[in-house]
Amino acid sequence: MAKSDKKATANSAEDALNAAQGMFSANPVFQPPAMHFLMAQGPIQDGMREEAEKFSAAWFKRREDASRALMDAAVKMSTDGLKNPVTAMKIFTDWQAGAMERIAEDAKDCTQMVTRCAENLVKQEIDAVDEVSKSTHVFEKSRHATPV
Repeated sequence: MAKSDKKATANSAEDALNAAQGMFSANPVFQPPAMHFLMAQGPIQDGMREEAEKFSAAWFKRREDASRALMDAAVKMSTDGLKNPVTAMKIFTDWQAGAMERIAEDAKDCTQMVTRCAENLVKQEIDAVDEVSKSTHVFEKSRHATPV
């Protein structure tokens, strides 16, 4: 690319940014949602990270419990289960029931995590809409005011 092409591209990009800046600064409706969006990024991300940490800690704890339950079942199976097939089936079904309970807990915790994250996002959106509504209302009042 020639120097003049680079300069022309840089100038057109700068012109576009200046035009956008003029448009956004001229319209007071754009400022509150943009500021709200920028200010909310930290709390939203922190909240989602905390939810993910809680979910993953509980998930890993259940996986640890699952490993321990499997080892316990294997020990019982190798001692009591080899002597009696009914006992072996009981050991297996007890282990399987525990596994299903852990899977159900995973699903419940995941649903709760996603719900709390969505609530946080929706709350931020509602706050942003309220700010826009208030700024638009003030703008409309000032536009129709009678000069003194």
